[in-house]
Amino acid sequence: MPVFLAPWFLMVAATALVPLALHLLWKRRPQPMPFSSLRFLQKAMVSTRRARRITQFLLLLLRVLILLCLALAFARPKVSLGAGSGGGNRTILIVLDASASMQFRQGGGSSFDLTRELAGHVIAGLGETDKAAILAPGLTEPRIVFPPTSDKARLRSALGGLQPGFSRCDLSGFLQELLRQPPAGLALRGLELHLCGDFQSSGWPPAAAPALAGKLKSGDVTLFLNQIRPERLANAGIRKASLKPPAVLGPDPVQTEVTLAFSVDRDHGGAVEFKINGITADSQPFTPAPGDPTRLILRGAAPAGTDPVPCRIELPQDAFPLDNFYHLILERDAGLPVWIVRNTPADGWFLEAALRPGGAGPQSLTFAEFAGREAPPGALVLLCNPPAGNRDLLQKLEALLASGGTVVLFAGDGGGLAAALDGAWPPAQGVQAVPRQSAEAERCLLLPRDRAPDLEKRLRAVLPGPPAFTMTRRLALSRLPETATAVLEYPDRSPFLAGLPVGPGRLWLCSIPADRSWSDFPLTPGFVVLYQELLREAAARARPPLTTEVGGTVALPWPENVTEASFDLIAPGNQTTRLLPRRKSASDPFAISGFTEPGIWRLTRGAGTAAARLIAVNLPPEEMDLTYLDVRKLAGELAPAQVLTARTLDELESNLRLARFGRPFWPQLLAAAMFLALIELFLANWLIRSPAAAKA
Repeated sequence: MPVFLAPWFLMVAATALVPLALHLLWKRRPQPMPFSSLRFLQKAMVSTRRARRITQFLLLLLRVLILLCLALAFARPKVSLGAGSGGGNRTILIVLDASASMQFRQGGGSSFDLTRELAGHVIAGLGETDKAAILAPGLTEPRIVFPPTSDKARLRSALGGLQPGFSRCDLSGFLQELLRQPPAGLALRGLELHLCGDFQSSGWPPAAAPALAGKLKSGDVTLFLNQIRPERLANAGIRKASLKPPAVLGPDPVQTEVTLAFSVDRDHGGAVEFKINGITADSQPFTPAPGDPTRLILRGAAPAGTDPVPCRIELPQDAFPLDNFYHLILERDAGLPVWIVRNTPADGWFLEAALRPGGAGPQSLTFAEFAGREAPPGALVLLCNPPAGNRDLLQKLEALLASGGTVVLFAGDGGGLAAALDGAWPPAQGVQAVPRQSAEAERCLLLPRDRAPDLEKRLRAVLPGPPAFTMTRRLALSRLPETATAVLEYPDRSPFLAGLPVGPGRLWLCSIPADRSWSDFPLTPGFVVLYQELLREAAARARPPLTTEVGGTVALPWPENVTEASFDLIAPGNQTTRLLPRRKSASDPFAISGFTEPGIWRLTRGAGTAAARLIAVNLPPEEMDLTYLDVRKLAGELAPAQVLTARTLDELESNLRLARFGRPFWPQLLAAAMFLALIELFLANWLIRSPAAAKA
């Protein structure tokens, strides 16, 4: 007895009654025709009546059979063609979604536990000659059992020890690649593919279904969509967080902006905590607002020291624990090499005081000392009152900028800044500096710019008002390129400080000296805040925040003049992996990967702790988006491929019975319907053109 995969199409078989009804109801009434003698007409009717009845019966039978074959084919029957042929020699591929979202807790276990139970039923239904393989995309090594095997004990053992990972899983992309280029040992013809997971929307882009449908159909693959999704979504999660400032000089205040998201069933609040170095610094209550993100500001203070500080945002535990944590690294600006180059001790005294966190300040050098030393790649070098006409100095600054360093040129009586701008120095080519001098000291007010850069915004957030000071001289900077950054401006709209990108480095031009020879600006709070913020920006460029997601890559600037290095990557659980990354040149960053779980990772090179870096690794944002597809709708989008869906064990058992019963019979029915249609067409044409039929 056949089994029908789409039995509702059997109702279409009722259309076979249509030609029968037309045959019985539609009869020609005899038309009177005057004729001199009926003798010859009666003989013709007797001789053709029998042939006409046989031909019309055959046409009726053919039309009824065509409709029945089509209805049965669309019902997709499977039949057993003999003993042992009904489900033997099947090849089954079980694909389990092992991404982070499968750790959602429901009932007494996780979504992945329920998915393993579904996969266990598939394995339990294997025949003696059936073979199965297990793949788990979302893990570092997705081939759990491969190639396909008939060893049920091995399959059960591998399935029982399987746990989900922490990365994202592009199920549609994984499936397309599997069908496009099957691995050795896997034949697509007649394959039964069981896809088990929660079917997050992020893993199925809208254009994925049509491309998959053609490949499934051409490969004669039967796809089983077995879905396990949470029945109730009562979840709160951290979508993103950021530190301001991203780096500190010492035990400075710091704050984090946190964005929370809530699912539709979340009906109770809680508190979010901000932990610095493992100690709670601040806590804020929150109230769920499903569908709308909630932003909170939490504050704290960095502890004293010179090492980067691990920070963590925490939410109370709920059904999805992985998005209740967010890791950040608070960098230390003290780790950036800072050189102050001066003509006289007075030139850099105020800068040394401003950039001296906790008594440990930058290096102070004369121009003669600077000429004989090599600045570290990525260093911050502040040149106070540089001398004019020193080509060697300018070439050295070009090399420093090419290594990703930051150079600040201050105006002064030496005329070095004006001379560099009036000449054809490539980093500042085209920029002009026009001297402006007052007969007597005048009060100057620096105005905010309409399109302020981040550096100016941070400066204005700290200062009570626009910087004001007494001034006698300055340089009016003009003809800045479009890529330049201007910070604050004078009443004539010329910038107070201008930054020019030069390759991987940055050149800053200050319109006044770093001492009191032209103004009293070094005595104002704005002087200290401005150059501390400039130091932070240089540190952020030289040592960008090392934050990534599971499975991501970090671009790591490294000061050594090497293109190949050996690093030890230490996971949160202290497992160590040796990395041997390469880069094209010493100015390029190293690409660091291999992050398999969220948390604080350490990267070390050599035995010294000074070479260690901390890396914050968080959950991929796609895995926090707990929205799911309707697998029945997805099955419709995959038509005309053979797709069966299940959301319960009973539905899966029903689908497995269909799979075990036998072989598809609908291709033969479609072929039979086409053959019968050709015969019907030939017979109908013959009946019309036949002379005997015409006489009848």
